Amino acid sequence: MRARRASADPGTVTGFVTPRVNAAARRVALEDTRFALFGLDDGVVILGGEERSTRGEEPAHRISPRAPYARFALYRALVRTREPRSQTTLAGECGVSQMSISKLLAADPALAGRTSGGWLAHDPTSLVERFLADYPGPGGLSEFWFSPRPVVEQGEIASTTDVSVLLSGDTAADRLAPWRIPRRARVYCDHSLPLEEAGFGRTDPREASLHVTIPADRTIRATATAWYPDGRTVDPLVAAWDLRSTGGADSSEAVDRLLSTAMTSWTR
Repeated sequence: MRARRASADPGTVTGFVTPRVNAAARRVALEDTRFALFGLDDGVVILGGEERSTRGEEPAHRISPRAPYARFALYRALVRTREPRSQTTLAGECGVSQMSISKLLAADPALAGRTSGGWLAHDPTSLVERFLADYPGPGGLSEFWFSPRPVVEQGEIASTTDVSVLLSGDTAADRLAPWRIPRRARVYCDHSLPLEEAGFGRTDPREASLHVTIPADRTIRATATAWYPDGRTVDPLVAAWDLRSTGGADSSEAVDRLLSTAMTSWTR
């Protein structure tokens, strides 16, 4: 932050995301309104030269840093293809260490079996069901925005503001397996997005048409890349989890459509 301070444009705000906010970073963000600071694990938020954290309360969007994200990433990697893969390959697709994959496979023999070519899921459908039932959510920091534009257009605009943006929920499903009229745009990214410049206004979760999250679950990008190397969406299981969370009378049908399309490699 200190290195950026001398060259920072007075008309912009640069956001920094860190696991925990240290004293030096806190001081800079409090003194200089050109910098915003977000602590993923300690929940500290400093914006506009003010600390906006709620001390003593656990923010609803934060998940324990001990959430077993590697396990849920392994579910998503195992159902991607019926081609056996080594532990090293699975680790790369999950964004975790090979040792983590080894421990997970040893701890739960029902996940996958070892073949001459590598590891293969025993029952991909049950892994999908386990993920949707047990995933605790991505955690991290969320921002909520409103725009009168169509939902899909809002997701596309958000994706043009930064290369780290991944579409999820309705906006991902509309690309991967269109079924219903999208209700809310959902994206993941590595840092705050300059959406005011695109005509968005900040709002509360109930009124938001665009939900932006800087996830604590750092496996999301790795599994997205494994599923869609040239795409801009999360993997279909994360998209389905977000789609179901968005709700609506037709959300179950939309989730089923998305997952049946994604699982064709196991059914054909």
